[in-house]
Order: sequence, then structure tokens, then C-alpha cells
Amino acid sequence: MRIGLTADLHYGIGHWVDRRVERFVEQTIQPAALDVLVVAGDVAEMDSLAGAQLGVYHRELLGTLRAAAGCPVAFCAGNHDIWCSDPQSDSWEVYRAVLGEVAAATETVYLDQENLTLGDVALVGCYGHFDFSLRTPELSIAGKRVTGDHYRRQTPPGHHQPVWMDGQKIHWPWGDAEACAEICTGGEQRLHAALDQHRKIVFVSHGVPRMELNGHRESHDPVSRFLNAFSGTSRLEALIRQAVARGAQVLSVSGHTHKTVARRTLEGVEYLNVGGTYGEPRLVIEKI
Repeated sequence: MRIGLTADLHYGIGHWVDRRVERFVEQTIQPAALDVLVVAGDVAEMDSLAGAQLGVYHRELLGTLRAAAGCPVAFCAGNHDIWCSDPQSDSWEVYRAVLGEVAAATETVYLDQENLTLGDVALVGCYGHFDFSLRTPELSIAGKRVTGDHYRRQTPPGHHQPVWMDGQKIHWPWGDAEACAEICTGGEQRLHAALDQHRKIVFVSHGVPRMELNGHRESHDPVSRFLNAFSGTSRLEALIRQAVARGAQVLSVSGHTHKTVARRTLEGVEYLNVGGTYGEPRLVIEKI
């Protein structure tokens, strides 16, 4: 089985990005002869949309991917997929309802709601979000120790404005840690359902499950190291370990950081970060 993996397409963010994504679909996706195509979050932009326009870029791109790939297409949510510029909008409703409606309209599979099974393989997805569990320990910036309050405000010492925009763009009735827990609880339920029938799992998340996958880990730039806290959550790794404990063979696929981390084995689990960034989409093909 040939599984095509991509992430962080960010369709709708700007004309030049859209044109490059469209060329990527035509020149890379269409001729790839895939059995399934998976997008590990940040499919398209939800920001600046409201009402009936919510999901318009998602519907356009996912419909195009479905037609071009000629195979099942599945995706999980990413943070840009639930951004809402209107503070009255509810990102939780976008996560739970709008993206599900988009999947139904495009005949794709929204992995934050349901699994996709193909033969003896189950694709299980979970956006993940962040709870600061992947933060750099004992980090100092501008001569000051970074505290939990800096992370909650998404603003490092010495800065007057946030350097991470989710706090301004995601509106829901949760703090970040609470949202992360709720999202990962849903992922756990879908994972257990898959494990009842399958022992080969492709676990798809937007955020990374462990530090080694974020691609920024070795950076000497303190702000880049500050951003490690927003790269994912160790809760995802805990889910993967549950699958391993039940005898599953797991391939973990993530994106989000826009940094490619090639497939590697860590403690008996295969991991990769697809990478890809604005206007530079990537396709990784794995044979399962």
C-alpha cells in the first residue's frame, strides 16, 4: 500500500501559495499512484472567514485533492484550520462541526472524527494542540527565566507582542492545556476502537508527539526554542505508547513545525515529520 503524506498546505493564505499548491497537486500528487493520501493538518485557512464562507478553501482544496489523487483522502485538523478572526466565532465549533461538514461535502475522511481503515491498516488522527509539555526546560531569554505565564501569553521575556498567534486566532471555551486534554481524549477513543480490529496503525497528528520531531530542537535562537512549547504535546506520545503496549506496529506522522524530520525509529516506533511550509509543499510516500 502506497500512502502519500503531506501537511501544512495552507491553501487560501495568499495567491502565490495557492498557485504553488495547485502545481503541487497537478505535478506531484496526481501522478503519484497513491492508495491513500493523508494531510497532517493545516490543510487550508479558516481565518478571515465567517458564516457560510467557513471552510470554503478547505472544500475547494480537498475536492481537488480527491479528484487528482483518485484514492481516499484523509486529514486531521491543524491550528490554522480552526483559526477565527472574529472573536465571536467558536473555534471549537469549527473543529467539531465545520470540518466534519467539509469532509462530508468533499467525500474525504476527517480523522479527528473517524478512522480510515484500508485492509489491515488503520489511520487514526488527532490534531493534538499544545499544553507546553514540549517546552525547553530552564529556558532564559533576555536575561530572564521563561515562566508559565510567558507561555500562556505566548510572549517571551523582552517582547511586547506575542510571537505565537494562536492566542489571538483561536477562540474557544478552554485554556490551551484543557483543550489539548479534550482533543487527545477523543484521539484516545478512536485509537482504542482501531486497536480492537487492527495491529498496524498510522497515527496522524498535526502537532509533534515528542521533541525529536519538531526540527527546531537544536536551534540556538532562544525565540525558536521558546516556540518548542507550541510544537505539540507529550499526550500524543502517550497515545502512541498505548498502541505499542497493545502490540501494534505504529508509524507516527506529524507536521506543524514546517521542518522535515526524516523517518526514524525511537524506542521501537517509526516517526516522521512531513515538513513543508508556505508555498513549498512536500509529499512523502510510505509503503505499508
